[in-house]
Amino acid sequence: MNNYLIMFLALTLSNLCNAQIFIKGNITDAGGQPLFNCSIVLLAAKDSLLAKSGLSNKDGNFSIDLNTAGNYLLLISHTGYTALSKEVAVSENKVQNIGNIILQKQAQQLQEVAITAKKPFLEQQIDRTVVNVKSSITNIGGTVLEVLEKSPGVRVDHSTNTLNMSGKSGVRVMINGKPSYLSDAALIDILRGIQAAAVDKIELITTPPARYDAEGNAGYINIILNQTPDEGFNGNYYITAGAFKGTSPAAGIDLNWRKRKLNIYGSIGASRHAQKQTINSYRSIVYQGTETKTFINSERDPYQLNFNARLGMDIQLTPGTVIGFLASGYNNKWGMTAENVSETYNNHQLDSLLKIGNSEINHWKNQMVNVNFQHKLKNNSTLTFNADYLHYGNINPIDYDNNYYSGQGDFVKKTITRSSKETNIKILPLQLDYAFNIKNSQWETGIKSVQSSFSNDVFVGESVQNTWHANEEFTGIYYLKENIQAAYISATFPLNPKNQFKAGLRYEHTKTDLDSDTKQNIVNRNYGNFFPNIFWSHSINDNNKINFS
Repeated sequence: MNNYLIMFLALTLSNLCNAQIFIKGNITDAGGQPLFNCSIVLLAAKDSLLAKSGLSNKDGNFSIDLNTAGNYLLLISHTGYTALSKEVAVSENKVQNIGNIILQKQAQQLQEVAITAKKPFLEQQIDRTVVNVKSSITNIGGTVLEVLEKSPGVRVDHSTNTLNMSGKSGVRVMINGKPSYLSDAALIDILRGIQAAAVDKIELITTPPARYDAEGNAGYINIILNQTPDEGFNGNYYITAGAFKGTSPAAGIDLNWRKRKLNIYGSIGASRHAQKQTINSYRSIVYQGTETKTFINSERDPYQLNFNARLGMDIQLTPGTVIGFLASGYNNKWGMTAENVSETYNNHQLDSLLKIGNSEINHWKNQMVNVNFQHKLKNNSTLTFNADYLHYGNINPIDYDNNYYSGQGDFVKKTITRSSKETNIKILPLQLDYAFNIKNSQWETGIKSVQSSFSNDVFVGESVQNTWHANEEFTGIYYLKENIQAAYISATFPLNPKNQFKAGLRYEHTKTDLDSDTKQNIVNRNYGNFFPNIFWSHSINDNNKINFS
């Protein structure tokens, strides 16, 4: 059984390791001064699809990592300067240094540029980077996950289903400012089902200010969906299709009706992705003079079905008071069948062969209801209240048909195993925020309460003579309850025309209880912590800025 587990892990966790490939360079103006915050976009030369993007630092330097070698078109732009394009050929296992790039100032006056300019693809703010999804035509037909993979500092590891930002794992994802409370694997599946055409912009918050929950210390990704401010009835729709080793159709519609004090909006979208995969891996281990080689081939046929919808309404009770209601949900079903072959050689002689046929389904459902209230006071301050109810449901069965053979090709044995889990998550967040000004400074303070419950029914077992026998060590039902109470305050101060300072302090108290159907008090925690943060922004000139956090 141990040998099987080792081989099974080697098979399921194997991945194609991409060599680190970088493009780096330096950007200056005609006078040799470094240009900070230049937008850098790499397009694949063969199809002009967005490959990766980034920003230059305060010294004008940039370094962008790529997954694959090839020919690319490098686009560099900066407000007030003429954009520049350059063809770049990148080789495997190589750092491509393209040297110094000089941008020339535009001849037009700033006023003339502002009239016709559109938002840049990337914007750097004091505490976040903003990706304006609609500013790049290459995002049409793609998904939010594909946009994130090409955003600066963001890396998606498909082999481990993890999301990293600035080298940190544990990134929290929000949609319209509302946290998702899901694992990386579930989030990646959901983001793969949201079309980029339904998104206005994405905020990459690497150092969250005090108003955000402390558990997102790796950063937040805030996905802001399309909104229409115009009066009357309007909307837009999208229909896309793609094909490679399968088909990927998608369609959706956004509608909005606004009349005086009433605004009703909604959207619906669906997509299907099916791309066959072939994965080959090889590993060699030498131990006490014996070389063990393992060759693994996996033929996978995955598919994914996504459906999402939302319906909301805002009512303006008075000129300064708005109450809103929102209901949304999604249905995300991922499935896969696979045929896997693992051959193990000892000193160049075939020792054993393992054939595994497996099928898996990972089905997530979500429903969310929100009530929000905003009131603007006479002293130019704003009071905001949000109450949410979220429910997540997940079913994840996996079946394995394992056939073992000797080095001579003789059949040894067959085992049928299964692992499955059913998960239910219920979350009730309540939040009250108050924003106000004191002279030239902007202040924010607020309180938040989050109550959540979680149940996870796990089964691991083996079929013997058509009867399932549970592995008691890994089978059970687990229950978790968690209450978080938080309060925060933050302030932004303009120190002078060129320097801006922002500081905040957050306190959180957490109570967590984890039990199972066989054991009580597996986890029982009750603690509180303070979380301070500071930001500083210095403007060198109209086009260059330094941020510190």
